[in-house]
Amino acid sequence: MLQSETLTKTSDNSGVFLIKFIQTLKNKKRIAKLGDFFVGSIQQFKSTKMKKNFLKKKALVCSLIVQTKSWFFRKDGQKIRFLKNSVVVFDKQQNNLLGSRLSCAVCKEFHEKKLLKFLSLTTQFI
Repeated sequence: MLQSETLTKTSDNSGVFLIKFIQTLKNKKRIAKLGDFFVGSIQQFKSTKMKKNFLKKKALVCSLIVQTKSWFFRKDGQKIRFLKNSVVVFDKQQNNLLGSRLSCAVCKEFHEKKLLKFLSLTTQFI
């Protein structure tokens, strides 16, 4: 779970390194869970060469939470926990990923959310 004003690292090759969590998109709560979209501002880039033309520091982007440190409970009773909080950066309409590759493991529960384009970029499933 992520609260507002939390700094999280990205796990794609979009060039963004840190994103500050502002607010979830579906519900207006301060807490977001695994698989939620949220609005965030870019705080730091990986390097100046990897900057996209339309991305600037403190620009607003949509992000999807891929991994969380808090426990995630499946319907069959399994508990899953990751070592870090990580997100994936989308454009403002939540249609396209800004990166072309994912460097993290992804839960199988994303199949239910119909994010097939997102799932085709990863190689590891949990």
